[in-house]
Order: sequence, then structure tokens, then C-alpha cells
Amino acid sequence: MLVKIAVIGSKGLPPKQGGIEHHCAEIYPRIVAQGHDVDLYARSSYTQMSAQDIYDYEGVRVTSIPSLPFRGLDALLTSALAAIIASTRNYDVIHFHALGPSLFSWIPRLFSPRSKVVVTCHGLDWQRAKWGKLSSFLIRSGEWM
Repeated sequence: MLVKIAVIGSKGLPPKQGGIEHHCAEIYPRIVAQGHDVDLYARSSYTQMSAQDIYDYEGVRVTSIPSLPFRGLDALLTSALAAIIASTRNYDVIHFHALGPSLFSWIPRLFSPRSKVVVTCHGLDWQRAKWGKLSSFLIRSGEWM
């Protein structure tokens, strides 16, 4: 049985930095090799592609989503837009990586109830010193979703 999977929360592929990107580069090509479809929604600031450009990474379709060059806002905007787009595409699974992006997991739960929504917490990002109080609060809010 073919499973259609959307991936939200990775900056993009191929991995240049970050654990989530390396994680995605390892698991999703293997899932594609088993005959499933995987669409990964990436930040245009990371991929250096125009918004809505699509390219292939080892069988994974990577779609570049518009982003802003501001730390924190970049991830929030891309995750929100990806959640909206994924909610319209009839995915079997919508997989959010990290707590910040999972703040928008309510969107497919509401607008794509047939899709299974999965969240993988790779770490408690809200505890990291690099984030201010507002950013930490927003990231931590993803736990409640």
C-alpha cells in the first residue's frame, strides 16, 4: 500500500547543518525506496530556491516554501504555510519535526482529518539559551498541540 507523507519542520535537503536535516536525509530516501511518496517542505532561505520550486533529493520531492530572513520568524512562517499546503493535498501522514513547527499541527488536524498527524520531538528547543522569552514560549506551545 502506497503511503503519501508530508514532512514539515526540516530546513531542507541535502543536509548542510542541523540534526533534523541529517535525520530526514537518512530516513526519507529509505521510505521512498520502499515505494512510498514523500514531500518535504523546505525553507527557501535554506534551499536558495525560489518559493514553490520543487526538486528531487534521492526520491524525496522537496518543495521550497517562502521564508523571511529573520531568525525564528523564518521557521514559523515556513511551518505555517507548509501546514496549510499539506492540509489541501490528501496526505496519509503529515509528519512535523520539532516542537516549534508542531505549533501548527492543529491546521491539518482541523482541515485534513483523514491525515494522521505525527510530531517528533528532537529536543526541548525552548530551553536553549539562543531563544528569547517570546520565542521560547512559542516553541514550548508546540508541546501542547
